[in-house]
Amino acid sequence: MFCKYVTASEDKKIDPVRARAEILLQRLRAGQWEQASDFVLVDEITQQRMGIPEGASHERRRERIARWFEGLYGSIKPGSVHSTRLDPKDPDLAHVDYRCGDLDGFSMRLAEGEWYYVLR
Repeated sequence: MFCKYVTASEDKKIDPVRARAEILLQRLRAGQWEQASDFVLVDEITQQRMGIPEGASHERRRERIARWFEGLYGSIKPGSVHSTRLDPKDPDLAHVDYRCGDLDGFSMRLAEGEWYYVLR
């Protein structure tokens, strides 16, 4: 088994990711789909995979993301954050592992000083 020791400076960098991811997961557990959609950075990949039409309004994007989250988590509620780690090649990208039946995960991207859910 591989064990990596985390330095205090690494901890300070990862704490905001963990906190933001936990809030997102709390909203998903509560079925607050539209509030959870505010945690999503709609880049090209995310827009395409969620089926958001090009040029869609903010309201339309939010609505589509909310339905997408509801489809994923409407019947199986996600657990809390299990682990977070920064991408060693891209410090503005992090991976979050959480429990949802088994261990699952998602990516978060730093944009305008805040961490957002993205699909990769």
